[in-house]
Amino acid sequence: MGSPPTRPPAYRARVARYTGCYAEGRKLASLAPHRHAVPPPCPYFGPCGGCTLQSLDYAAQLAEKRNQVEQTLRRVGKLGPSLDRLAAEAEAAAGAGGAAAGAVAATVGCREPFAYRNKTNTAQAAVLYDIVRRAAGLRPGRTDALLDLYCGTGAIGLALAAECREVVGVEVAEAAASDARRNASLNGIANATFLCADVDQLTRLDELLQQHEPFPSAAPSAAGGGAGDGGSAAAAAAAGGRFAPDVVVVDPARGGLSAAAAAFLAGCGARRVVYVSCNVATQARDLDRLVNGPGAAFRLAGVTPVDMFPHTDHVETVAVLERLGA
Repeated sequence: MGSPPTRPPAYRARVARYTGCYAEGRKLASLAPHRHAVPPPCPYFGPCGGCTLQSLDYAAQLAEKRNQVEQTLRRVGKLGPSLDRLAAEAEAAAGAGGAAAGAVAATVGCREPFAYRNKTNTAQAAVLYDIVRRAAGLRPGRTDALLDLYCGTGAIGLALAAECREVVGVEVAEAAASDARRNASLNGIANATFLCADVDQLTRLDELLQQHEPFPSAAPSAAGGGAGDGGSAAAAAAAGGRFAPDVVVVDPARGGLSAAAAAFLAGCGARRVVYVSCNVATQARDLDRLVNGPGAAFRLAGVTPVDMFPHTDHVETVAVLERLGA
């Protein structure tokens, strides 16, 4: 057998860092156009230094972001077995002749990717919140209690409040927590409470949550009972006068979760965690803590990248965790 066919190199690069497992290089010059190269739509592309992927076809950008997320989860998060399981489940769900989604869902792109290069992408934020809403898997009848950690001004929790018995948001910045309360009032949302606390200070956080008086259940659970027979764990806790979340949403800064915050998630009793991240590397590290090992509390149930910043290398990632045995 002959050697496999090869293509001429597309660029010349210098190795900038070598770790023993992989190398990072700095591009010096293009030798041939990339097969997905397109003319950049902005006349300031290059000298500006922003939107560095404009010369790559948008469909290829989305594919590369999906690949970036999966490879980071495998390499940093040691999540290969979990991702292989998700890929097998997707293939089985697709059935004969169907197109399997793969371990990581296709990146959710923008309808007008060039329109948001100079401003906050509010339209795509609404898409992200809808993905989080579906990922939360809230039960019918508004029986679930949602804990929104690192809630900022409350956007995610308030977007989900209509489907929850109650929402409790936690934010370390008092100004942001105050704005979240104001946003709830402006939108006529009465079942959301926002606390100012540091998620990393578990003793204080537990104290605040235990002092919080849960909202009464808006409706009986579909199963007609508490956590033991398939009903809402939070509704059962509320009957005892204490707060316990059914679902937790976390949207930390780029540094991700501290070890203390990960421990809180493992022990809080929620059946599902939705982890929104703007930095898949730290997200992968945190998922390793939560999913891998003999004492792991969760299984990885899904990963969806969302393109909040088209033409850049940034990507939001929504990971869904399900509690083992729930």
